[in-house]
Amino acid sequence: MPKIKVIFFVCAVFASIEIFRVTLKSMTHCYKNHNGETFVFRDGSLYDMNTTDVDEHQVPNLTPSRTLDVSKDLLELSDEEFMIAQEIVQTKRKQHLQKICKQYHHETPNPLVVLNSSTDMMIDHRHRLVMCCTAKIAGTSWKRVFNVLTGLMKSTMSKQGFGSNRLARKISRIQYYKPKIASYILQNYTTFMFARNPLTRMLSAFNNKLAPNATDKLNKMNWRNYGYNMIMRYRPWSSALDRLEGESTRDPDKYDLTFHDFIKFLADDDNWQSHWNNHWIENHRFCHPCDIQYDVIGKYETLLQDAKYILKLTKVDNIVSFPESEGNANTSTHSSDQEKVIAAFKDVPIVDIERVLQRYKLDFFLFNYTFPTEIDYISKWFN
Repeated sequence: MPKIKVIFFVCAVFASIEIFRVTLKSMTHCYKNHNGETFVFRDGSLYDMNTTDVDEHQVPNLTPSRTLDVSKDLLELSDEEFMIAQEIVQTKRKQHLQKICKQYHHETPNPLVVLNSSTDMMIDHRHRLVMCCTAKIAGTSWKRVFNVLTGLMKSTMSKQGFGSNRLARKISRIQYYKPKIASYILQNYTTFMFARNPLTRMLSAFNNKLAPNATDKLNKMNWRNYGYNMIMRYRPWSSALDRLEGESTRDPDKYDLTFHDFIKFLADDDNWQSHWNNHWIENHRFCHPCDIQYDVIGKYETLLQDAKYILKLTKVDNIVSFPESEGNANTSTHSSDQEKVIAAFKDVPIVDIERVLQRYKLDFFLFNYTFPTEIDYISKWFN
């Protein structure tokens, strides 16, 4: 009889262990976004798998039951799970940014530096929301959102392209205010900015503003202001510089600025004072993330989930939806497409690639884009 009790007890223990293992497995999910930020969701708790702070005794069996594609599955989580997941991502991004700022930004942080800069920092007072709107990082889409929030538009789809950008000029900017009020706004409103891989941002700026087949409706103005100057500097023999007979204008059909011309322009220090433009200025010089403690650091590569998080965090998701949720974030120039990036850079000499990467080095470091990998990633196509 005692033997039977022992056998029964052992079987019960093994059964309990198996039930616990199966239950734990069903409650465990692993999420990994396109930037490699990974975390485990288990029974209502989030554990960051990118740091050494995870207590393995509290989180047994870290092997996930399933791996989800964040571009689809993360957006389908419950609201509570989604917000917890995004808070973990944001904590990691801000901790990384602060670490790099300490290494490279040796001046005392000064949020009011934006008052004396050309930073485009939009303010929605009604919902206490502030955004540093960097060009070529979904800026037009965010201007539509702010247009709706401030009552300038009824829907993010009411006006497209330049129309919504022009309307957004009516929105308050941080430079409108005296230091005391500006400081209050930066400390008490929800502030956010977006980053983007500098390589794809360069290509997007070229394709949208300066290429012979540029998608911007104002492309000819950009040619006159910037494009022809680049051609004159790097290829003065180009027929694009010829004047029409008897006129002072040039034949737009001969305009032939190359991406290589643009890369050389970006790499040259003496161009930045006279040809500064917010479509290609370094992101850290535009938004000053080492001076301003942003509440949210978004990334173009995770645009939809970051936008959803911001709208929910500020409780305006019932008022406006992010317009890119209705289409692909790259529909304009497709500059984030890997094959297009490779094709664009393959005609640029390594020496010029390395020079321009030095220009944007701090953007790579601050926002956790792998700098050495990008050099290897491009250079291998020239071997």
